[in-house]
Amino acid sequence: MRESHFARLAYAMADAVIADIEGTAASERAASAAEFILAVHQSMQPLYHFGLRVVAFVFEASVFFRCGLGFRRLVPAARMGIIDQWLKSRIGVKRDFVKFFLNLTLVSYYDSPEVLRGMGIDIKAHERIQAFHAGQ
Repeated sequence: MRESHFARLAYAMADAVIADIEGTAASERAASAAEFILAVHQSMQPLYHFGLRVVAFVFEASVFFRCGLGFRRLVPAARMGIIDQWLKSRIGVKRDFVKFFLNLTLVSYYDSPEVLRGMGIDIKAHERIQAFHAGQ
């Protein structure tokens, strides 16, 4: 199956955020975060699903006209600069669009076993807490 424009954007957003956190590129973690973003996007109501695709197109177009390159072709630091600009925008749709990717990337990143182990969190205890909350 051919990868969609939205899927490539989700990967680029996740890669920029994770590279900002870790200081290095982490393609495996970015791919995992992008898969999570796409799963959430796919489960959304059709109107929101379509709306995010439209705003993604506008986002890519604005980056291209401003930088001369697509968002995915920029280095992660430049991507984070654009993400930061959209987060500080006076236009709520721009802020919400970027927060969608940012928040889902952070949830995916900090829920990965490798990161939890690196933070000194007991993985088994974390899984029991998750199972408890999932049962409610």
